[in-house]
Amino acid sequence: MMKKSMPMPMPMPMPMPIQGISFAPRSRQFVQAFGILTQSPMRWKQTGTAVLLTIVACTLFGCGGGLVAPEGPQPNAFINQVQSNCGRLSIGAQPIDYLLGDESNDAYFLDQLSKLSAGQINQATFTNNINSFYSAGANDRALSCIFDQRKGS
Repeated sequence: MMKKSMPMPMPMPMPMPIQGISFAPRSRQFVQAFGILTQSPMRWKQTGTAVLLTIVACTLFGCGGGLVAPEGPQPNAFINQVQSNCGRLSIGAQPIDYLLGDESNDAYFLDQLSKLSAGQINQATFTNNINSFYSAGANDRALSCIFDQRKGS
């Protein structure tokens, strides 16, 4: 009796190179192009952490410049003046007193107010930024009061 031979498995076709780059699994080009896909989950976590730290550093230290509000006597005096004279008026749904207070974790309003005081942005830009970030409509009285404080300082 003759032994039956097993059929030979069909070889996997090799992918055609694209512009001289072979994307065959484990080729150098594949690993360079899709390296994160071939890494262990622990490596994914390390890569994700590095990306997150880069984003945080750019945000805090201003990769694009102008992200951090100026500090000093002039902006601080202006902010104090706005808080005392306009504190009861609201930006969005919050009173200015709250937005400038220690209990608020909203840094955007303080940042924009400091930039306005230092002359880094003008009134039109300040108005546009505040109305874009906070709900517009009820901000007009507060914005007018802020601009009045700027004229007085």
